[in-house]
Amino acid sequence: MNDTKNHLDKALETWLAGAQLRAQRLRHKRYTFGKQWSDKVEMSDGRVCDEHTAMRIMGYNPATNNLIRRLLKSIIGYYRSSIAANRLSDDVNNLPEIDARTLEEFLISGCAIQRVTYECRRGGLARWVDIVSPARFFINSVTDLRGDDVEILGQIRDMSPNEVVMRFSMGDRRRADALRSHFAKLEAAGNCRSTATGASVNDYISFLDAPKGMCRIIESWELETVEQYLCHDPMSGDIFYRNGDAANELENENKSRSNDSKPLIEFRWDISTRWHCRFMSPDGSLLHEEYSDSHPYVFRFYPLIDGEIHSFVEDVIQQQRNVNRLLTLNDRILSTAAKGVLLFPENQYARDMSIEEAAANWAAPDGVVLYRAQPGMPGPQQVVSSPGDLGVNRMLDLQLRLIEDVSGVNGALKGQAASAGMSASLYDSQHQHAVSSLSDIFGAFSTFIEARNLMLKP
Repeated sequence: MNDTKNHLDKALETWLAGAQLRAQRLRHKRYTFGKQWSDKVEMSDGRVCDEHTAMRIMGYNPATNNLIRRLLKSIIGYYRSSIAANRLSDDVNNLPEIDARTLEEFLISGCAIQRVTYECRRGGLARWVDIVSPARFFINSVTDLRGDDVEILGQIRDMSPNEVVMRFSMGDRRRADALRSHFAKLEAAGNCRSTATGASVNDYISFLDAPKGMCRIIESWELETVEQYLCHDPMSGDIFYRNGDAANELENENKSRSNDSKPLIEFRWDISTRWHCRFMSPDGSLLHEEYSDSHPYVFRFYPLIDGEIHSFVEDVIQQQRNVNRLLTLNDRILSTAAKGVLLFPENQYARDMSIEEAAANWAAPDGVVLYRAQPGMPGPQQVVSSPGDLGVNRMLDLQLRLIEDVSGVNGALKGQAASAGMSASLYDSQHQHAVSSLSDIFGAFSTFIEARNLMLKP
């Protein structure tokens, strides 16, 4: 196993450059799945904690009404029922499910990434499609929508020891033993724990450390320039390339043809590009390398204006935060309002009934409370105060409407029943308006699917 430390460092540098994108995606994912009070804030005393802890310290009970998740369900549901039904399907990849989950990732992070390979798996020899998490993907900064400015990309992968031996032993028993020994040493030096079932495996992933019992593999594809000879054979009419050190071989071939009075091969020096793939272990050892005219990844970043990535979820996070704050404020107002407080004068206690019995009878249906009436003094009274109209409900309605306006997902797209008096034509018009608002996202994702389907063709 050769040493490729320089190429590993280059992959690590590219990985670190994507830290901001991974942090942004993690925040969006948390908001999508309900952890909406996890942003870090600084308290007045200088302490840094998450918003949930800060609100509890201030005496509030943080409330959450997850509207983002509902928006995504509506969009994905429309995609599966109206768009994905006409998509390409196959017997081994379950593309409808893979594409639905990729669309969900696209809405959350603005990134859609898949890997297409032709290899033998448990389902047989076929072209396989795998979803690649942006948390494990690395790529140089790109601005071209077609990906023509990509120079390095890849992913970090976790494989079982058996899979590592199967993939990289190359039919050599001694190499298989060396692989087992190599990764056993790396596992002994690591301190990464296993992830609980059902928990996220990518929130705080590291570049070099694998979960317990797994082997970390770094797959890196680099675009390289190579010297070649562009050749034309007049005898066959073929145009082909030869390696940069093939000049003597071509000249010898032409000498042989000249002696036989055959047309000579025309060739000239040229520079072309190719992709160099390396599978590396965390210590820089090269497990396998190969060359190809293209890399196996298909990706789409949205919208990629000046290289920036912004997702659908990002647009509605502020409205979601406002809704949560209003719900928390309303809960605070209701909790501090007097609700059925009993005012019982001390000098009116009845001798035959304790205050505990009086309180129990007051709350009981058909209860009887004994007390000693005092001339000119009111008897026991129950106080119920209204919190008053502070405009919280109106502000909440405004935020809900703003979420519809910002996201473009209205009640018609959600499948809600039409309100009383709404005509069928108006309801259909609202549905079409919602679809038009999302057409740019669907169009970008459709471009991604078309590029993937081209890679699936033989």
